[in-house]
Amino acid sequence: MKKNKIIIAIVAFWLVLLLGFIISKEFVFYTGNTITIETEPVDPRDFFRGDYVILSYPFSTIRGSEYKNIQESYIKEGDSIYVSFNRVASDKYIPGDISLIKPNTGIFIKGKVSYVSEEQGYQKDLLQNMLPSDIVKIIGVDYGIESFFVKEKTGNQFDTSQKLWATIVVSKNGNAIIKSLAPDSDE
Repeated sequence: MKKNKIIIAIVAFWLVLLLGFIISKEFVFYTGNTITIETEPVDPRDFFRGDYVILSYPFSTIRGSEYKNIQESYIKEGDSIYVSFNRVASDKYIPGDISLIKPNTGIFIKGKVSYVSEEQGYQKDLLQNMLPSDIVKIIGVDYGIESFFVKEKTGNQFDTSQKLWATIVVSKNGNAIIKSLAPDSDE
């Protein structure tokens, strides 16, 4: 009898955990702000999961020297990073400031630093020759919106050379979910 109670408790725990995950995602989906941002497909198919489109965003790889709000010497794997967005059209947004501090206002996405590496920086001299400069930190960030499930056998319609627009829903805490993908209408 005691063994049955333990099994029931374990099953109940996993059900509550699963329902909590589903409800938290649905809550974001129905209460968050909807924005459309530029993305590009990296791979139209994930062999392990089927027709998922793997995506890359202009703010997925951050060159530390490009953003004044990032003190690159303090960044390490697992740190949270926040990307604010600025509206450029009725529904289109572009990345604005990137910060280690959660913004108080506006629409932003929260990400986690997945890697930090270094590369040799370069700058042009007066004759437009490229000369070595300071070492630059490269910061890879995951936002949880790097893959999107599409209908079976439709993943190949997203060519890796085309620009896409991802419509995403963002919660007040910066959690994001992809709602849809669409090809760029200007191409």
